[in-house]
Parts: sequence; C-alpha cells; structure tokens
Amino acid sequence: MHLLTQEAFQCYFNHLKPEGILVVHISNQFLDLRPVVTDIAAVLGKNALLVQTDPEEGANILRSAWILVTADLPFLETMQTQGHGEFLQPARRRSAQRPVWTDKYSNILSVLR
Repeated sequence: MHLLTQEAFQCYFNHLKPEGILVVHISNQFLDLRPVVTDIAAVLGKNALLVQTDPEEGANILRSAWILVTADLPFLETMQTQGHGEFLQPARRRSAQRPVWTDKYSNILSVLR
C-alpha cells in the first residue's frame, strides 16, 4: 500500500518530466484500486485514463487494467479519442469515509470488491 500514496506518487513525478506519464497497474480481482489512483491524481493536479486489455482465452492472457496518470491532457484525449481508454473522475466530495491515501492513512477495506 505504501506505493499507492500521495507521497509516493509525488516522488514518482519528481523523477519524471513535467509531461511524463505514470502508468499504474491495477489489475486485481479482489481490490478496486481505481478510486485510490484517481483521487491521488486529482490532488496532484493530474488526469487519469483507464486502459484495459481484453483477455485472450487460447493464449492464457487475462484482462489487465492500467491507469495512465499525467498532466499531459492532449495525450490522454488522443488515447480516448482513438478508443484506447476512458477518463476517470475523482470523488466529487471528499469524505471521512474515503480520504486520499497518504503515508499516514490508507484503508484496504474501502477498496474490497
């Protein structure tokens, strides 16, 4: 969980160019990590685009999900226009039940499927 906090994301972006893209793998059959990543992206002034691959039964390839986090909105808009993803929106109102994950707070139970 310590890799999915606001402070961790800030550290990642400190090592990227301003238009850099952080790609977060969120495939998990037990946890829905979309709100965690989306909320952190919003707090940092970034946009989030969900990209999913389709499974291939014969090749034993399962569906995978990734979130692209970046300030480069034109790139994400191009991805979406080409049908490669969908924008994710953060929670409209921050509540005590779903605060942004930080080094001092995370709640794994809140993301159980």
